[in-house]
Amino acid sequence: MKIIRKRQEEGGLLPSVVVRLSKKIESPLYYSDYGLRHPLGIFNSSVNEVVTEIEKLCDLLEKIAVTYQGDLIEVIKNHDDILGLQRNLLYSIANHLDNCENIMKCFFQAKKAFRKNREVKEYKKNIQDYSSHVGLLVNKVKHENQMIRPIWMANNTPSQEKWFSPGYYLETAKPDGSLGPNPDLHKADDTGISFYRDIRFHFAHIYIVSSYLDDFTQKIVGTIDEINYSLGKDTRLGKLAMRITNLPKYYFPNERSKSFPVIKFCKGIKGNDKLIVEYPSKKENLPKLKQCTFSIGSMGDGVTKQIKFKLPGIESLRKAKKIQ
Repeated sequence: MKIIRKRQEEGGLLPSVVVRLSKKIESPLYYSDYGLRHPLGIFNSSVNEVVTEIEKLCDLLEKIAVTYQGDLIEVIKNHDDILGLQRNLLYSIANHLDNCENIMKCFFQAKKAFRKNREVKEYKKNIQDYSSHVGLLVNKVKHENQMIRPIWMANNTPSQEKWFSPGYYLETAKPDGSLGPNPDLHKADDTGISFYRDIRFHFAHIYIVSSYLDDFTQKIVGTIDEINYSLGKDTRLGKLAMRITNLPKYYFPNERSKSFPVIKFCKGIKGNDKLIVEYPSKKENLPKLKQCTFSIGSMGDGVTKQIKFKLPGIESLRKAKKIQ
């Protein structure tokens, strides 16, 4: 899906569903029956939580990109912070996906009618891959004692510019009693998730999920012209999009064969800025990886004695080591 938002169009850079939910909806709304806010209020409050968590993560990623000078141990000290931020982001996204369903529920007086509605089923099908990905991470961490653990990729070649790419993996207990990456998330060559790709992936899905929600709302209420609630400013999303656009693209080797999340913020003439969000995309200019060092992190539990971690497909690039 490719989404283009322009600052000088209605709603500016805001997700399109915000524009539709701000209109004077003639169809009955049953949000008070469910103890919910107006659909626009649900969306605004929910997406703001996600944006806040992405901003915090972006703050730390920008700091790492600017301050890293080859001292891996020094930058690793910040990794507990970044993993905590990632957990909070995942929780806020799971909450946001639930709230998008709550928005749809507002258009139905009976829960049974909501569950059986064709447009609701279509929306759920369209976001299934993303919701399953987020749901797997959140449920394993919250309910099955699995941990988000760090993995780092660094380039310390003296003749080249030094850079550092932080990431994470989902650690689980293996049948043989050792610890290692969860095979439900890390299949085949998948071993780690870089934050530089992941933050783009989740930001893109703010717009992608919103687009599917907008499709649902349009089918339910049709086209409406009259504004009922004022639109908020798009300044915050624009600034965040520009920051994410400027982040490095040091994706892990196993991610370079995947589809790319593309975020492009383009400054326009006379303030007509443009935001391009695309996923999946096969076109992305990535820097070459040479002489990379990989490190992983874990934490002892007083019982488990072995960690099994493979980095398939990148033997020519890495010297792997464990940091406990």
